[in-house]
Amino acid sequence: TTGTGAGSPASPVIAPEYEVVTVAVSAGAFRDSAECTPGSIVVGHHPVGDVDKEIESIRISADTLKVKLTGKGKQINTFNVILLKPVPEHELEVATEETVTVATGEATNATQGTE
Repeated sequence: TTGTGAGSPASPVIAPEYEVVTVAVSAGAFRDSAECTPGSIVVGHHPVGDVDKEIESIRISADTLKVKLTGKGKQINTFNVILLKPVPEHELEVATEETVTVATGEATNATQGTE
């Protein structure tokens, strides 16, 4: 955790984690799937090499990423799908005043003692 400035409350620093999932849709097919982290959110996609069809939809169901193309391709159509992985629950805990003190070096809480 870290403070946001002198005298301001701290906010937890959570670095987002991304996952790139590659989906290769076979020639003659218009959909395929791949395994992904449950709870992920799609933030983008891009083709890998030449493709002859575009993505119509991307869905996540449990731990499966499903890609549907605009039609059946004449070749293998491969895409990288970029996912934002969910933040583990233990990282969402609210920073305590004591944590702020340790992070900023300021003696602002009762554990420091006052006289």
